Amino acid sequence: MAKIFNKTKKEFTQINNQLLTNSDLTFGARGLIGLMLSRPEEWEFNMDEIASNTKESYYAVQKLIKELETNKYLFRIKRGVPGKKSTFEWLYFLNEVPFSDLDIKEIEEEYLKNKGSNDNAKMTSSLPTTTPISDRRKMGSYINTYTCKNTYVNKTCNMSISKNNLGTNKKGFPIKDKWEKFLIDNISGIDYQTNIQKQIRKLEKNWSEKQIQDYLLETYASGIKQNLSLGLIAKLIANGKRIRENKYPEKKVNKQNTIETKELIAAKNISIEKTKKYLSEQNKVKVEILNGTSNSKMDPLLETLIQKYKDMGLGLGSATMKAGAEFYNLQKSQGSINA
Repeated sequence: MAKIFNKTKKEFTQINNQLLTNSDLTFGARGLIGLMLSRPEEWEFNMDEIASNTKESYYAVQKLIKELETNKYLFRIKRGVPGKKSTFEWLYFLNEVPFSDLDIKEIEEEYLKNKGSNDNAKMTSSLPTTTPISDRRKMGSYINTYTCKNTYVNKTCNMSISKNNLGTNKKGFPIKDKWEKFLIDNISGIDYQTNIQKQIRKLEKNWSEKQIQDYLLETYASGIKQNLSLGLIAKLIANGKRIRENKYPEKKVNKQNTIETKELIAAKNISIEKTKKYLSEQNKVKVEILNGTSNSKMDPLLETLIQKYKDMGLGLGSATMKAGAEFYNLQKSQGSINA
């Protein structure tokens, strides 16, 4: 976990005016570096945590970090962790004034001088005791794999990456977890946005990893098939709830109840078809009677019911359907019609 160490223990932070007035930086970048410089010792450097303290998204914070890196207020180096194979860490160096190329070279040489082998790499217990440059914040006296303190006056933080090296994303930042890796490898054009991260965390409570993968792939494929924009597909993935409920019901349905339900639906459909057929025949008689072309007589009760609904303001068709349904139920209750 990356941490930043600050010498100040007070409730204020002094920041170089050169940083605050540098027109090469956006207000967002100036605010971000101010926030990072204000953190107390042992603060865990985490972009999600930074984003949670602002209105910015995770990727907006990444963009600001990149801006600070471009303007040399921040730089990072990657090195192996001593004694641990296939494990590396990112060291972030932060300063109130831009690093010179010489500064960067000297720091890289010091931190990477044992980069040949993770197993054999040895880290010195302290950094060079070079006279601090004014305008740079003085830190602690040592650095190890899990904490970062520096005799240089710039801040240093370290980010340990898990044993399974996931690499970097298209913006050059370390891949956060297996789900960002999955998106990069399988779903082109969909970034690992904060709302997608939150949705996946919810899904993990009830779904297996395979179910989540299927959900992501199927939602993406469905969106592409329908010619939806990547932005809209990302929103669908982040929404998740509607598709999740349809695709993977959280409550298990008893097999016997399922069979009974199907039988009830089938019986209901049969009854509906019989009702439609009966009403169709009765309506045909009604039309023939109105046209004077039939010797048949409509059931008096049905005719009375039709007239009742017509008096309520319904047209002939609607009145016939309403009356037919009521007539059918009456006949069925009396045993005149078999369901």
